[in-house]
Amino acid sequence: MLALPVAAFALASAGALSTSSTSTSSVKPPIIGYVHATSSSSCDSRNVNCSSNPGATCMSADATPLPVWKYNALGTACDQQLFKP
Repeated sequence: MLALPVAAFALASAGALSTSSTSTSSVKPPIIGYVHATSSSSCDSRNVNCSSNPGATCMSADATPLPVWKYNALGTACDQQLFKP
């Protein structure tokens, strides 16, 4: 007779733990990156999921993908390459 309430409590506890662990998300929102669409000095914005951590080159989602860059610390040129996360 005691087994049924204990089993119900165990199932409820497991359900509560599984829902709270899925509520935390590590997905980062898109950032603004820039492509050199018309010339090497142009900076046309794109929403991308990129990172500053070195890795594979981050490319735009354009019909013809282009490398994605961010502005330098001075904000004078988009010449800092971005990478896939």
